[in-house]
Amino acid sequence: MIKNQRQYRITKAQAEKFAIALDGISEEPDEIPEVHPLIRKAQKDALRYQLSELREQLEEYDALQSGSYTIPDLRTIEELPRTLIQTRIGRGLSQKALGELIGVKEQQIQRYEATDYSSASLSRVMEVIAALRLETNSVVIPENSGLPGEKNVFISFASEDLDEVNHLRAEAVSEDNDWEFSDRVLQEPFEGARAEYIKRGIRERIRQASVTLVYVSANTAASGWVDWEIRESIMLGKGVIAMHSGDAPPQNLPSAITEFGFRVIPWRYSQLISAIDEAAANR
Repeated sequence: MIKNQRQYRITKAQAEKFAIALDGISEEPDEIPEVHPLIRKAQKDALRYQLSELREQLEEYDALQSGSYTIPDLRTIEELPRTLIQTRIGRGLSQKALGELIGVKEQQIQRYEATDYSSASLSRVMEVIAALRLETNSVVIPENSGLPGEKNVFISFASEDLDEVNHLRAEAVSEDNDWEFSDRVLQEPFEGARAEYIKRGIRERIRQASVTLVYVSANTAASGWVDWEIRESIMLGKGVIAMHSGDAPPQNLPSAITEFGFRVIPWRYSQLISAIDEAAANR
């Protein structure tokens, strides 16, 4: 699905290339000694199919922008992401304009739409629905809808700090709050053979969280996993906070922490919960 003018221009250029390629094949003699007729037919069919797909996307975007496209009634939660994007385009709103309506940057809306809103919290989705004036009276959002947990925190840390993280987490969950914590413990090298497989599992855990909490220590700056998890959290639209034990943070921090200017605060219960709430609200 085309979601903005840039994608529209790229798709239009691709469609023109496929059309030229198809015309070129059609103008060639029906029988070419070095090309089997079945292979030639398969080439034509593939080009026709791809060109048809691209043209359908272009026609849908043109129709949405012109107001001639009728957006189907929203009936199920599975239809919601596409309906949100269609409604935005049909209302004549750019991604930047929608962002301004709900108080986030254009890049955040782009990330939401790139992931079909799986990276957005339920409260954020409701803000988008309200901004678009979308009727959802007949839609019931189930508890297991797959939207990120409003009170779920993913903890990123170096494997050497597992014992300390477990101690601090136990302290947090024993207090009177409804936040849930998840993490991963990795001994696998960041550049190891199973790295891509492991990343898929971590990405899903981050996706289901609303905030990523980075525990920083003297071990953290050297961890490729921690730096990747921070950057992945940013890409998925998660709030990010960094915390340290003791009186002062370590001298060296993960490059993503310094690059994006995340503040590093002491791991104290009162600051922890307020920082998580703030990060979840501002993502």
